Amino acid sequence: MFQRVTHQTFLHQSLLTPTTHASIRLAITPCIPNVLATRHAGHNRWSQIKRAKGANDVARAKQFSKIATSIIAGIVAGKGEVDPGLNLYLASALAQARGIQMPKANVEGAIKKGLAAAAGKGGAEATGDEVVYEGMTAQGVSVVVVALSSNRNKTFAEVRHCFTKHDGALKSVMFQFEKRSRLVFGNKEGVEPKKTMDDLLNIAMELEGVDDIGEEVDDAEDPSIELFTTVPQLLKLQKQVLEQGLEVKEMDLVAYIPTSRVESLTEAQLTEFEKVLADLENQADVTKIFHNASISA
Repeated sequence: MFQRVTHQTFLHQSLLTPTTHASIRLAITPCIPNVLATRHAGHNRWSQIKRAKGANDVARAKQFSKIATSIIAGIVAGKGEVDPGLNLYLASALAQARGIQMPKANVEGAIKKGLAAAAGKGGAEATGDEVVYEGMTAQGVSVVVVALSSNRNKTFAEVRHCFTKHDGALKSVMFQFEKRSRLVFGNKEGVEPKKTMDDLLNIAMELEGVDDIGEEVDDAEDPSIELFTTVPQLLKLQKQVLEQGLEVKEMDLVAYIPTSRVESLTEAQLTEFEKVLADLENQADVTKIFHNASISA
């Protein structure tokens, strides 16, 4: 039997690599009451990623650059393995590349650079190390920021400024999150007939290696379901989804999943919080952002 877990996670593109973890822990913040829900109608992190498809050219180019860096880092982390069925780090980056319709030529170019870097020819250190920062915004939203940095002091200063500029601060919030491996799946683009949400849920219940079922995005055009598992089971889960003729929309070896959500933000507070997100997303080194705010699209 699966335990249905519900929460709000908002992710932004790129790959978690198995490198150095540097958490910034400056203070302890109070827990936020948990609010439960069951099914979300297209207003979670995946709907935000889909909206990225329509972003302007400059923003898309920046996203492509971040994902290219993640592809390179994934190949380096996987010691040169370019089969996503064997390299989870690469599989995660490629899933996100598909999510924003990154051009095939860009993906192939990144893979080529990744192979060179893994062989010591392209400067494997260019992708940097993974660093993780924790902070809280002025609206009381807890945020975990993941970055790939080749200059930690610079990245730290930039991330801290994104918080302090909007009256927030770096402080310990990790106790409000849990680390889990996750996979989001749905219909493959261009394949008919498409599965309904109920179809996808029935499939999810039959998949082996699923610990929990998370968010269900009941979008008539593009329904998707979030699954939680363990790192050893993630590749097996990916294989089962692909064998069903479905598509992996997102995949993370490590995701920071909030155990509670902030539901009471006013429209003005949401606007201010989204400014913090925009500033963080604008940082070249930032690859993913996790937070516990509840945002409707």
